[in-house]
Amino acid sequence: MDKCPKAVAAIAVVLAFAADDHASGRSLRGHGTPIGSVCSKNCGRTQTATAQQPGADGTPEAQEARPAQRCSVTGLVPQPPARRPHYALDVRVHPDLKTVEGALTVTFSAPRSGGTDRLVFRLWPNGPRYASAGAHLAVSHVQEGARTLPVSQPNPTTLVVSRRLGPGERVVVSMDWRLVLPGETGLRLKGGGRSIRL
Repeated sequence: MDKCPKAVAAIAVVLAFAADDHASGRSLRGHGTPIGSVCSKNCGRTQTATAQQPGADGTPEAQEARPAQRCSVTGLVPQPPARRPHYALDVRVHPDLKTVEGALTVTFSAPRSGGTDRLVFRLWPNGPRYASAGAHLAVSHVQEGARTLPVSQPNPTTLVVSRRLGPGERVVVSMDWRLVLPGETGLRLKGGGRSIRL
């Protein structure tokens, strides 16, 4: 079993907890748990660092490192699936920095193990939290080439495009969109003032 991916994941998790501890004024010292494992560039020996624990006089005492282990991967990131959906966005920001609009083109391939009869898009800015802050995402002119596709919206955050696809069949769907940004701070999306955040 490959050990490097687990080590990298462990580093990410521990660093996330460490950042949370630091932000809340707590210290990792005294936990006695591994901080993380690091694989060498040539995938050779690895070593695990351990958090220091305080001695009787309050000064940190070095703890023995865990035994070295052999790494069995090259460290290269695997290529993403070739048949993944591909998104192309055209974005135009209004001068008032409160509204953004543009076009979206999606290339989608149905699973080879079975087709589908719909494409589903999530309109997250229409959720209760963003909507209460004034955000709204509208979609129009949903098409495949020159042909308009039927759509439905069972709830504010879900857009369903009806299009039957056979196993492995590919389709290119385009649509126009218009996003009104919330002016409230503390959200992922923000408009107005001197800048926007998308």
